[in-house]
Amino acid sequence: MLNKTLLFACGLGLVLALGACSDDSGTKPDTKKPTEAGAETAPPKEAGSEAAPTEAGTDMAVTPIDVDANIAGTQIDRAGRPGISSVLLFGAAETAKDTFNESSPDALKSGAVADGMNALIDTLTGLGTSPLQVNGVDLTAATLKAVLVAGGDVLKVDTAGTTTGYLGVEVGISGAFGGRGLDEDVVNTSLAALTSKAITTDKVDANDVAFKSTFPYLADAH
Repeated sequence: MLNKTLLFACGLGLVLALGACSDDSGTKPDTKKPTEAGAETAPPKEAGSEAAPTEAGTDMAVTPIDVDANIAGTQIDRAGRPGISSVLLFGAAETAKDTFNESSPDALKSGAVADGMNALIDTLTGLGTSPLQVNGVDLTAATLKAVLVAGGDVLKVDTAGTTTGYLGVEVGISGAFGGRGLDEDVVNTSLAALTSKAITTDKVDANDVAFKSTFPYLADAH
């Protein structure tokens, strides 16, 4: 190690010495004559130093989007219930994931992608022996397939309902509005449902910042 350090030091000293002595014209620079004011030349810029323009010099045009316009585009991703597609497509081929993300929920109620998701539900629910209950409804493998796959990966609400509750509308709970409350730990619910309570928590018990009591209720970004 010491030999390598000495060689490096010697090599560096040699380079510095050659750099100090070299001159393209073959003559020594005139150090007695002062440089005229303003005659200094800027040092060469490092490679890539012009890649990021300063904020003041940025002239990128920003075109606002008209949200009411019928803008043609390509759908590349979608998600309904938190974590469901991520879990039920875990280990699936990239083509299956692309098919899911690029399709409408109604298009995937059956077929190869749905079959793969249903098979994984069978595997996961087999980890436990006690199906999660939502207001007395057992979330068995058959129920989960009907709700999560055949029912489409969408959050459903019933505007005539009066009570919130994750999966309430999907499992047919009377008076349920559906959706989810901000403080509902839907990831824990999903884990418990999919594994028949073999896994019941992700170890994240609450939001790290308290929700607001007025609209929009979400905590400030931090």
